[in-house]
This record gives sequence, structure tokens and C-alpha cells, in this order.
Amino acid sequence: MNDKKSLTACSIRKASILSIVALVCVFVLSSDVASASCGSSLPEKHDWKTKRSFSRGDARPVRTYSVYTPKKYRRTKKSKVILFFHGWGETGRDYIKINKFRQFAERYNYVIVAMDGLGGSGNWEYPSWTHSGSSDGIGADGTVTACDTSQNSPDYCYTSQCACTNRCGWTQCVDDDVGMVADFLIGGDGTTGSLSDVVCTDPHATFAVGISNGGMFVWNLARDPRTSGRLAGIAPIIGTPHCGYDTAGENVKVPVLLQVGSDDKTVSANNLPMPGKSSDVCITNRDGDGYNYLSGHRITTTW
Repeated sequence: MNDKKSLTACSIRKASILSIVALVCVFVLSSDVASASCGSSLPEKHDWKTKRSFSRGDARPVRTYSVYTPKKYRRTKKSKVILFFHGWGETGRDYIKINKFRQFAERYNYVIVAMDGLGGSGNWEYPSWTHSGSSDGIGADGTVTACDTSQNSPDYCYTSQCACTNRCGWTQCVDDDVGMVADFLIGGDGTTGSLSDVVCTDPHATFAVGISNGGMFVWNLARDPRTSGRLAGIAPIIGTPHCGYDTAGENVKVPVLLQVGSDDKTVSANNLPMPGKSSDVCITNRDGDGYNYLSGHRITTTW
């Protein structure tokens, strides 16, 4: 595949939506949510078609997101929350508008907060989430591990924002996405539009779900100490980390539910022939782009 816009094409999104909500339901049903009072100053309900803004009161970018609250939501009771992170080139609202997505939120009574990634002004600089190795191609050992540098193309690097010392970068460089999510969850300190400003949440039942680029990103949320202690679990969908980032880190105890696609050529779960080998560590995707990801077996074994 030579068009990275197909990373989460409509056909993939529709095929994956039931899997997404199924993973979410396993998480939210396993959480014990306490009922307690929240401020009556919170909105009673949200129109998911209207985007909200999160500002940190400084020069960092203002971020946007959409909120869906089920009919049973009450601003005076703590609610389960799904933080949802879209794929490359999409928006959070692209998923909330899918009827099945909202129907499951109604059935299992959880709030969806669908965040929007950042893009740039250049060609291919679509809304994205930056995770380990995605903006610069650099692995944990300091070498280029995110892609095959013997290939000269394709090159999706965000030249309007990033240094682009190799062709491997393909996400934004203007904001620290993990830091943004941490600030969004914590609130205060001059922020406006944080999570606690818009919904009454149970701090023990906040989950991160992502698809493709968003799925790769939620591994960072579970690994980074700024956010890991604030998440009850993550569910990456067709998204594994770049090669070289195969450990959870010290004291990380965030549960993970991972879904990979046996026919996925963009974020391939294993080497051919199927089903691959347990010794597979890094996988070069099969769409021709030459990007390297951890095998599904490797990340679930080392996590």
C-alpha cells in the first residue's frame, strides 16, 4: 500500500467497530463504579456533534474533542469514561457518529470522550498521535528502527514541524500528546475544558481505546508514569508499537486488551506464513511502506 491514508480506511473501520465496542465492554463491565456527588455546575448533557476545546492557558496548542453521554448519565454521579483515539487522518467524531458505537455506550452506560489529534500544513500532514518513534523514526537504542531506511519512499514526515532526518517519521511534532492527555485528566492549573470540567467521572474507571495510529498511541499512555496511574486499562485495535519499544517499563500494571488483524497489511501482526512464529519480534508491514512494528506476540509477551 502506497497511500497511508488507507491506514484506517472506512472498510477497516466498519469491520472493526464491533470489536472495538466488545473490548470496551469487557473493560467497563469489570469496573466497580461508585456513585458519588459531582458539581452541579457540570453540563447536564452533551451534543456529540459540537466540538469542545481544551486549553492549558499557555502557548501550547488548544486541543479539541467530542463528548457522548448516554441517556442514563447524571452529572451528580460518577461515570465510566472511554477516552477514544482515532486513526491517522481522522477525527474522534468520525467514530462517535457510527450508530453502533453510540448504541453500546447506551447499553453499558459509559461516556465517550473522543479526542482529536494534530496535523500540519504540509502534504500528508494529517491529524495524528505521536508515540515512541513515530515522529522521528528513532528507537529506544537511539538508532532508526521505525522503518526500512534502505527505501527512499514513501516519506510522510511532517516537514512543516519536524527535523525529518530520515524518512521514517509520520506524526506531528508540535505537542506532547501524552503530556496533553495527562493535563486533560488532571485539570486545574489554568486549564479550561479538562475532563473534570465537562463530565463527572470515576477516577478508577477511565479507559483508553485507540485504533491504528490511536491504538499505537495508547501503549504510551499505559507506559508513561504521567498517565499510567490514571487509567484502568487500554484497548489498542490494529495498533502495536514501533520496533524497539517492546517493554512496559518498571511498575507498569495497566491491563491491556489487544486486537490485531490477520489480514492487516499496514500494521501486520506477524511474519508470513501465517500464523508466524513465537520468535518473531519485529514485523515489516506488507503494504510496501517499509514500516516496522512489534509483532502481536512480542508485545503481549513482554508487557
